[in-house]
Amino acid sequence: MKEIAIKAIYAILGLNAGSGITYVDDKVYVISDNANVLYEYQIHNQQTIYHSLDNNPINHQLNKAEKYDLEAITKVDNQLFIIGSGSQANRSTAFNYNLNTQKTDTLSLQYLYETLQDFSEIPEKELNIEGVVKYKDDYIFLNRGNGPSQKNTLFVVQGKNLVDEFNTFYYEFDLPKLNNVPTGFSDAVVVNNHMFFIATAEDTSNVIDDGEIKGSLIGAIDLNKMKLLFTEVISNNQKFEGITLKSIDKKNVEFLLVEDNDDANVTESKIYSLTAKLKRKP
Repeated sequence: MKEIAIKAIYAILGLNAGSGITYVDDKVYVISDNANVLYEYQIHNQQTIYHSLDNNPINHQLNKAEKYDLEAITKVDNQLFIIGSGSQANRSTAFNYNLNTQKTDTLSLQYLYETLQDFSEIPEKELNIEGVVKYKDDYIFLNRGNGPSQKNTLFVVQGKNLVDEFNTFYYEFDLPKLNNVPTGFSDAVVVNNHMFFIATAEDTSNVIDDGEIKGSLIGAIDLNKMKLLFTEVISNNQKFEGITLKSIDKKNVEFLLVEDNDDANVTESKIYSLTAKLKRKP
């Protein structure tokens, strides 16, 4: 990628701590790790619709002990698949939001997360799932390596379902530091056979507490070879937590990003456009 440009293009009222984003049919869907809300931003009229994921009243600021810590969203068929981080037992809930009926189903990923942690030998309290994508028939979960062991891991999950009939294998990646702080996976999107990801640097020693923001980078992984292709710094002072594809042609690609600025007083968050020229079609 080259000639990267980033600019703020949309603002979503009520959104605090944006953590995941996906683009579908001229609409931007965003989640927050503090809320029980699916934010639907309609580009054509610049309006935001709020959907409760758990059928409880809309709450933009759940307390830390009760929040789902929703960190990733991806489109699968006619549904949006939304997942918690798994960093604590109560953060293993997932939601399937049906785009046609606007109804939500809930499932528990606790057994899956326990299996991922045991299988990969990620130390206790260091599992921190920050992204999920669908690639062919498989799901890929991204673990953010912001714990002491710095395990940036891709988990490939195959099987009939994600609850109790699956098998998995994993790959670990070494990501560069930003401002002398390690970076960790924050989100990803699949484009053909490549996974474009963002990774953030945050000066903290555990996966629960926020730390001083040290920047964000974008990178790509060849999913056929499970090979890191490149990384490039996109900010030295912003924490981008979500990425989705908006458009692509032979020369250019446009992603949408959502930012988490770790400010509990924020009641409006911006969506950014990242455009870049492609060195070659991914």
